[in-house]
Amino acid sequence: MKSRILLVALLWGALAVPVFGAEERQAPAEELPTVPLMDVLKAVSKKTGHLFVVDRSVDAEVVVGQFEPGRLDYSTLLVVLRNNNMAAVKYDDVISIVNVATIRQYPLPVLYEKDESIDDEEWVTMVIEVQNAEATMFVPILRPMLPQPGHMVAHSDSNTLTIVDRYGNVERVLELIRKLDYLTTQQKQPQ
Repeated sequence: MKSRILLVALLWGALAVPVFGAEERQAPAEELPTVPLMDVLKAVSKKTGHLFVVDRSVDAEVVVGQFEPGRLDYSTLLVVLRNNNMAAVKYDDVISIVNVATIRQYPLPVLYEKDESIDDEEWVTMVIEVQNAEATMFVPILRPMLPQPGHMVAHSDSNTLTIVDRYGNVERVLELIRKLDYLTTQQKQPQ
């Protein structure tokens, strides 16, 4: 009985502890200053010559932080889109602005090796051939490193991984795969 009373007292005390620093939290996104997405796209279009179309599922207002819309280039626009749960998909001369939750459903560039001409914030699909280890072993290890709209799957017959993510993160994951794959060969060699 005494242990129950002690447990209740401890729980009550834990619940009564004030949370310090709560007033210092950042404002939710709806309280941050926003600008019309079309103003941002018009400014980037004027600077780069890109033509944009906008999926009707994306928000009409975006948070740009300390950037002025007229000073954004395409790379910075991609960062702004990421921070607003959006992404860009290139179709020849037109760039479609879409909700990032649906990004896997679009015809993203398919890569089989690194391509330094691609911006780190652009979404791509990369197929990676694993040399030594079982490709399937990488999925549970590395999938948590991808964002929710990203994707990673192993094809055991070809011992390949297919990854959908922003190019910068794909490069990071590729580096990890190469290192872990190399270490697998070291473990397999007789001592």
